[in-house]
Amino acid sequence: MRRLHILFLSVGLLVAAMTPPGALAADIVGQYTLDGANPGGQGRYAGTALVQKKGDTYVVGWKIGNQELAGTGILEGNSFAVVYIPRDAKGAPGLVLYTLLPGGMLTGKFTNLGGTTLGTETWTPASK
Repeated sequence: MRRLHILFLSVGLLVAAMTPPGALAADIVGQYTLDGANPGGQGRYAGTALVQKKGDTYVVGWKIGNQELAGTGILEGNSFAVVYIPRDAKGAPGLVLYTLLPGGMLTGKFTNLGGTTLGTETWTPASK
């Protein structure tokens, strides 16, 4: 029994050592300002995003000009992946993969279904 306890403790310490600093305590819930570049160099944009926790997943909403997007995300370590679609359903769904940075910023790359180029997006936590 003692060997089993030591084994589980060792595995737990190994996982903790391999996890990026702050990843276990990452709290991405909140409001963000964002700026981005469309895929293929098709212009830049700015807007806001809101992240809420729902069970094991996250609900994400973007507002960029008159366009609103809705998504569902999962957080794993310092990676945050979100599938999204325009709220008016007049555009293709897409996928974005963000990396959490020190200070709460997120930076990501995205594409729409069938896309062949990537856009970029950076989120900055909004002032509280």
